[in-house]
Order: sequence, then structure tokens, then C-alpha cells
Amino acid sequence: MARDYNEPSYYDSALFNRCITDKAVTAKTLKLFHLNARSLRNKSDEVCLFLDSLSTPFDVLAFTETWYSGESDIVRFQDYKCEVICRESRRGGGVALYIQNKLNYHVLHDFTCMNNDFESLVVGYGGCIIAAVYRPPSGALNVFFNFLEELLEYVMSINQKIVLVGDMNIDLLTNGPASVALLEIAQASGCENIISVPTRITEGTESLIDICLTNYQKTDVFSGVLTADLSDHLPFFCFFPQHNSQHKLLRNNPVFSRLINATTLEDFYNLVLTENWDDVFKEPNPTKSYDIFISKLQQYYNKAFPKVEIKTHKKSRKPWVTLELYNRIKVRDRMFATFIKTKDKSLLMEYKKFRNKLSLDIKKAKINFYKSTFSEIYKDPAKLWNTMRKLMSIKPVFIPEELKIDGTLYTQALLADKFNTHFLSSGACESATVYDNHYSSVPVLSSIFLEPTDETEVRNILMSLKNNCASGVDDIKVAAIKAVTELVLPPLVDLCNKILVSGIFPEKMKIAKVSVIHKGGTYENLNNYRPISVLPLFSKVVEKIINSRFYRFFTINNVITDKQFGFQKGKSTESALIYIKDKIITNIENRAYTIGIFLDFRKAFDSIKHEILLEKLSVYGIRGNALDLIRSYLYSRSQYTVLNGFQSKLAPIIYGVPQGSILGPLLFLIYINDIVNIPESRDIILYADDTNVFFSSGNLDQLEEFANSWLSKLLLWLKRNQLNLNTSKTKYVLFRSKNKPISRTLNIFFDGEKIEGVKYHKFLGVWFEETLSWTVHIEKMRVDISRAIGILNKFRELLPKRVKLQLYYSLVYSRLQYCMLVWGTTTQTNKEKLFILQKKAVRFIENLNRYEHSFPAFQKYKILNIDQILLLKLSIFIFNKTRQNEAPFLYIFNQTSANYSLRNAQYTKPRVRTNYGTQHLTYLVPDLLNKHPNIAEMAQAHISFFYFKKRIVEYVLNHS
Repeated sequence: MARDYNEPSYYDSALFNRCITDKAVTAKTLKLFHLNARSLRNKSDEVCLFLDSLSTPFDVLAFTETWYSGESDIVRFQDYKCEVICRESRRGGGVALYIQNKLNYHVLHDFTCMNNDFESLVVGYGGCIIAAVYRPPSGALNVFFNFLEELLEYVMSINQKIVLVGDMNIDLLTNGPASVALLEIAQASGCENIISVPTRITEGTESLIDICLTNYQKTDVFSGVLTADLSDHLPFFCFFPQHNSQHKLLRNNPVFSRLINATTLEDFYNLVLTENWDDVFKEPNPTKSYDIFISKLQQYYNKAFPKVEIKTHKKSRKPWVTLELYNRIKVRDRMFATFIKTKDKSLLMEYKKFRNKLSLDIKKAKINFYKSTFSEIYKDPAKLWNTMRKLMSIKPVFIPEELKIDGTLYTQALLADKFNTHFLSSGACESATVYDNHYSSVPVLSSIFLEPTDETEVRNILMSLKNNCASGVDDIKVAAIKAVTELVLPPLVDLCNKILVSGIFPEKMKIAKVSVIHKGGTYENLNNYRPISVLPLFSKVVEKIINSRFYRFFTINNVITDKQFGFQKGKSTESALIYIKDKIITNIENRAYTIGIFLDFRKAFDSIKHEILLEKLSVYGIRGNALDLIRSYLYSRSQYTVLNGFQSKLAPIIYGVPQGSILGPLLFLIYINDIVNIPESRDIILYADDTNVFFSSGNLDQLEEFANSWLSKLLLWLKRNQLNLNTSKTKYVLFRSKNKPISRTLNIFFDGEKIEGVKYHKFLGVWFEETLSWTVHIEKMRVDISRAIGILNKFRELLPKRVKLQLYYSLVYSRLQYCMLVWGTTTQTNKEKLFILQKKAVRFIENLNRYEHSFPAFQKYKILNIDQILLLKLSIFIFNKTRQNEAPFLYIFNQTSANYSLRNAQYTKPRVRTNYGTQHLTYLVPDLLNKHPNIAEMAQAHISFFYFKKRIVEYVLNHS
């Protein structure tokens, strides 16, 4: 019953009934209906008629605002038991759950209550908690949120599912504090809201205040809003799979695999050992030589690792359910069936006693199973995460077996062809302008020489390849080649050197195998899919050899602009963002505005024109057989797409650098390298195809003129390079101090289209705000971290502490430390918000409740708090700069000057005009060194980075 994201969100009764016919709706599906009735008694007839019009009965009917005031007001529905709470002394309110007679449930009285702030009715049914909740508009949010946290923590503690429905009077269509807090609480417990469209619609307004919070996998839930005029709120429905539901996954084609283990690897080695490769050595043409080499290798490969069809079988039980437990489960089910038939209370008591003991034993068995499993694999990251995915029920994303596109139905190989054609056409550019060198760089006088390779280099390259890399058209796995490395090295080295000398790239190395990933959105829109290209294994080897020589040549000749931060040794996203931040701060200190224009090139990697690229390479010193080799590498490439076991036809690639390649990123950097030659591009920053340009001035008119003038020159550069700008995604931000007013909106245009100005924008994973407060970034982080904490919380009893610690560093710490030198200077209030979440995560690791102190756990596991992480990041920054011999780095802070504030400190800090200046690295570094002089000593010591980091962590834990 997997959710189809192409389903509508609103359903009338006819559409609902048609969808139900197509769904695998069985007795093992929990079917729930919710309505804010606003007087159920007065609407009982309408509700009954509507429910009768639907083709399937619901297991649970949940109503809020029943307006019941006593027993006499209660409406009875046939075949349903009723649980209600109602206001006896006040008007309005009231919550009711109508549960089918066949379902055995119990009321959770600890969470069922009515007060001025909220009303809740909670029942337990099987392995699921069902809650109906109403919060009046006047209800105190803090009281309601405390209740919600306690309920969700209880659900997590007993490791059950929860379905919480109701009217919270919190509009989730807005991004207000209440909605953010509600979602944060839900996400921290592994829950999310699955109702996403307005449920209360009037002539002039719409809101989403009727919601369903659940920890079921969203993809497993079938839900929607019903267009029934029963109240001023629309009802909604949700269908949930139960733990014993049977889900069938249909496959068009059988699935095959190769068995690669110690035995088959030995067989492969012995087969390759018999080959002398004379035919490969004798053939001078690289294409023919490679054809012989790969043909022989594939022959041995197929013999040692024949394809075997994988037979999929449904497991009869979970791995922790032993035969003894399984037999007891069958006894339990028979006892329950007997009770249902006889309604004998003595049998019910006997059943409950048996069931409760069995449930406890199953729970213990599951905990022990996972503890044992993780104890065996926790040092193997691949196995660890594979087990975690299974535990979290992360399911593969399936591509539909058929799609109706522009009125035509595509299936099987025709659908694969449709995708292949779409991917190949996405890089086409309408421009036909002939390239000229108007903004070209100064030619490099020297020309590259491609040094021959040797066995050492090729061996190191092969060993550096990851074993889990997907196989390309050759269908050869890395692990198998590593097993015969010494046997294939001689012919492989010979082949690589033929390629370098001749300038010919083998044809079979230029075939890409493409798989399809759905990014989200409707299935019929092919733009919602991402191609993943995989090239042949030995193509990667040759590309690495070429790439190393090109990169070394470009480095020696200072070819790549220093404004490029992507794919550059010693540079990162953080260093790019630090440059931007410090530039903006400097301008603020100088009482100037800064406009940042964040450019979005349309399909940049796929739009590269080969002839233009080759001409630029020639300018930069790639000439002779090296240029011939790149020409051979780029031309006559092709790809095919594999979809649901079907393969498209092979089709030529006309544009772009090869996706999934080693050389592609470097070639792209060369293609856009001369964008910095556009006049007035002093403050331009590039990270691969992410390009941003900044201008500063104390005058808005002048700033506007700077930006528009540069964009007009950019248009010329784009036309000459046959690239396109996506103006709808290109934005600008006007950066300023929070106290500096803006008298008007800037009018920024590109090719006649107005560029939108925004208050904040995301670049390389960090949200930059106009006043550099970093509040938006912090709020986005809180959402992500809350979701990560929900994962920790969900499995707190199943996972060993050391595994939970690994998850903390993977899911929480990784987010906290990412680019922290950029946003880590935010307000203490913002950092405190993150620290609260950090403490939650640490409590989950140590299995502490919400009231227990987390500080001992921080110390026990040597976990750095938010401020300590910033100190560590700054220390690492100093270490890296010191090792790069910049100036030398620490010496520049020892210079006495009237522009610096000494105050008897060893390291001088620049005088700053505003608090913004204290966020600049030139201020942060000496400030840190003066407070912690030992860090400077460690940074200058002759120790490795690993040892330095270890010492810094110990120092930070003991001195901050």
C-alpha cells in the first residue's frame, strides 16, 4: 500500500471509491477518518450519509469539537464502540473516538484528559497508539507542547506506532513560532504530519489546522482530504499498514547477481593466471588493444562469476523471532480468535496474560538481536548503515513501470528510451553564437607533456577505487579486479601508455550506463528525475592518470583562478563561504552596502560545447597529442538508460562533460575559468558551477549601476560560451548592518528580466541573511537536527550506546560542525537553541530522561558542546594556515600598529567599529590565541593533523 506521490490531495466520494478499488486495502489496514464536526449531534445525519457513500468502512472515526455536554448528546454509530470526553460545564469542545466493535483496545487514562488548554482521548490498539486531540485557540501553547512531548516520549519508550489526529489551531501553512515548535517536537520523536493541504477554507482564507502526526513511514500511508461540506473544516482520511500486513513488490524482469566471495575470487585469479596478454601488447591501436583486453577479461569474469537469478522469498518471521517464539505467537493468535468467537471473559483474561508475557519476550528478543548484531558490525560502516536502513525501514525508491507522458503511455524499453532521450536533450543550448576570445586569459606559453605511467601508479589507482562502486557497461566489480591486480598490471600499464602517446581514447571506455532517481514531484514530469551515470571501471583508471597530469600542469602554471574553490586542493565550501562572509563584514565596517548576486546556470555541466572547451584548453597549454586525447575523449561518446530491468538503445552524447567521470569536473573548471576576466569581477566566487558576484558601495544608486553593468557583460560572456542563466532561480541579497536603513528596492536586470531580491539565500548549504544574523540557518539546522534526534530516540532501546554515539556524529555533529566558522559567530541565543537539541541527543545516547542532567554524559563520551566545536574549528583553521606557510600566518597577528588593539596581549586584534567586525577571522584568530596561547604552540609544533586534533579536543574539554 505504498504511497503514490502522484495521487491527488483532495478526494470527492467518487474519486475516493475509485482509488480504493485500486488499492490493496485489506482487514490488515488501519483505516481512520477525522472531522472537526462543530456539533456532531446536529450533523449526524449528514455524516452518516457521507460515510455510507464510501465503499469501505473505517476502523476508527475521530471527531473533535463534538460539542457534547453529556451522555444524552452522544451520537451512536452502528458497529462502533464509543469513547468520549466532553465539557459538562462549558459549551463547545469535546473529543470522540468511534472504534469498530471487532477491534480490541484500551483507554490510556494517563494521557486522556480535558482542561482549558487542550482535550485529548488516547487509546491503545495492538501495537499502535491512537490519539484524538483538540486545542482551543485560547489554550496555552506551552502546556499543550509539554503534553505532546510527554505523550510522544511515552510512545517511543514502549516502541510503538502512533497516530495522533485533531485540530491544534496551529496553522502549518505558516512558518510561525507555534508551527515551528510543533513540527520540531514531532520530528524529535520521529513523527511527521502527513496532511499537507488546507483543511479549513473560506471565501478569503485557507489554513491547515487539522493534522495527523505519525511515526509510520510516510511512503506507506495513503491519505487525503475529502471534499465534503460537513463542517467548516474538511474531513481527512488515512490508511496505515499494520505490522503483519503483506506488501507485494512486483518485478517485470527476474533479478540476477554474481556471487563474489573468497572461492570465486580464487577461481577468477587462476583463470586470469593462464593468460599471457600477448595480443594486447602486440596491438598498437589503443581502441583495438582495449577491446582485446576487456574481451579476454570478461570471458574469465563471466566464467568465475556467472549470473545467477535471485529468488526472492518472503520471510516467515523477523530474525529475532525464534521458532519457540513463533510457536507461542500462533498460540496467542488462536487464543485471541477463540475470545473473539466466544466473548468469554475468562479466556480474555487468560489471553491478555499470555499476550503481555509474549510481547515482553519478543521485545527483549528484538533488543538482544540488535545489540548482538551491532556488536559484531559496529566497526564496519557499510554493514552498520545497511543494518540501520533495514531497522528504519528505509525502502528503495521505485520508478513507475509505466508513465503517461503527453498523452502517450510508455512502458518497459520504450520508457527507458524516453528517459534516455530526455537526459540527452536537457543540455542542448539554443544559442548559436560563434565563440571568440574577448574575455580569454593570457595564453600559457609552455605545453603539457603527458609522462608515461608505471605499475606503481596504476596499482595505487586500482587500490584507491571503492569496492562498492557500481559497475558500468563492462559489468565488472572493483573487488574482482583488485584480486587480480598484479596479473593485469602489465597489459593495463601498456594500454594506458598507448593512450597517452597516441591521443586515442578507446571507444568502449566512452559508454555510460545511466540509472534513474526520482527527485520528488509528479512522476509524469521527466524533469523530476536525475540521471546517475556510471562509466567503465578501466575508464576511471585512465582518467585518473590524465587528471593528475593536467592538474599538476595547471597548478604549476597558475591556470585555475584563485576565485575557484571547487575541486581544489586546500579549498572547501567553508573557505569559499568564509571569503564571502569576511568580505561582507569588511564592507559593513566601512559603512557600505554589499549586493550579492547568486547566479544559477541552467544545466551547466551538460551544456559545455566541445569545440569551445578544446580551444580554451589550447590557450591553457593543452596542445598536441594531449589535446587530441581530450578531443577523442569527448567525441563519439554514448549512453544508455536502465530502468526497471529494461535497457534503452544506445544514443550519442553531443554536449557536456561526461557525467560521473574523473576528468569532467576539471574540464568544467577550465571552461568557466575566464568568467573572472569579465571587467569589475574582483569579488567573484566560484564553487564548480555555483557562481556569485559581490559589489559594495555606500550609495544604492551606484550599487545598482555596478550590478547591472556587470550583468550586461555576463550576458555577452554567456552567449560567447553558449551557456544560459536561469533567471528565475538567480537571486540577489542586499547585505547591510541591521541598523542601516534601505531607502528603496534595487532594480537589477539580466537580459531584460528582473532579478528577484530576497532577504536570505542558501549557498553551499549555508543560509546567508541580509543582516548576517544566521537565524534562518539556525532554524533550518534545528529542523534537520530534530529529525536526526527523532531517529536516535526511535531506536534508543535497540541500539548499543557506541552505535548511538556513531549515529550522533553522523547525523547531529556533522550538521553542527559544517561551515561553523561561517555561522558560528551568531548570537548566543541562537547557539543556545542548538545546544538544547544537542543535549537532547546526548540524553538519548545515555538513555536519560528529559529532567536528568546531560553534562556528565558530555564528559563521559568526550562530546564537545556548541562553543567547544567552534573553538576546535578555529584551532584547525589556524593549524592548516600555519602548515600552508601563509605569510607566515601567525606572524601577521604580532605586528604592532596604531590600527591594532594590544592591551598587553601577544596577538593583536584589529580595531572594529561594530560588533560585525568581531565576527571577522582577523579578529577571531588573535582573540582565540590570546585566550588560549597553548593552541598557537600546538599549531606550530611538528605533529600530524590527527595528533593535533586529538590534543586540541583534550585541551578544549579541559579548558573551556
